[in-house]
Amino acid sequence: TKNRFADNKIQANLELFYYRYTDQLVQQYNGTFINYNAPRTRMYGAELETAWAVSSNTRVNMKASYLNAKIGTFVSPAGDLSGFTLPFSPKWTVLGGFEQAFPLDSGDEIKLRVDSTYNSGYWDDFAHFASLRQESFTKTDINLTYSTAGDQLEFGLWVRNLENRNVHAAAAEVGSANPNITGAVFLEAPRTYGGRMVAKF
Repeated sequence: TKNRFADNKIQANLELFYYRYTDQLVQQYNGTFINYNAPRTRMYGAELETAWAVSSNTRVNMKASYLNAKIGTFVSPAGDLSGFTLPFSPKWTVLGGFEQAFPLDSGDEIKLRVDSTYNSGYWDDFAHFASLRQESFTKTDINLTYSTAGDQLEFGLWVRNLENRNVHAAAAEVGSANPNITGAVFLEAPRTYGGRMVAKF
């Protein structure tokens, strides 16, 4: 359902979903890497997305998601995965954004944008190895932009992942003689920052 209120200044969209899959591919390590077919997996949840134009210079947005994604009854040769949560399926995700513009008498403009995400955490793999678990985290991005009248010139400063959190972008099980080494994790970028300039001719 998609809705607009208050002369289109407020937008609120709500989505409910339910999916069922049969024979979904599941990869596990059983001496070698083998793909299995999980007889049935299912996921359901809800997502609420809102946006509010507080004024011509101030905008706020928020999105909250709930997800329940699990394997049904499935005993593979590598182990019993019945009821396990699917990889990269956080139960809760909340995103919030705030944008404020500061018009100047000269016609130039300064704009501040802050976006932050909360993620309740997720498993990186089907087998739920302890070392392949992403715990809950927040990530915040900040953008500060100065634009001249007519947008001929633009100068900006930005920061990504302000908290400098280690966030799992991808992972895989590995075969190792060491029982404490069960997988390899690839991380998203750490805190990064920089500047930019845009000129239009």
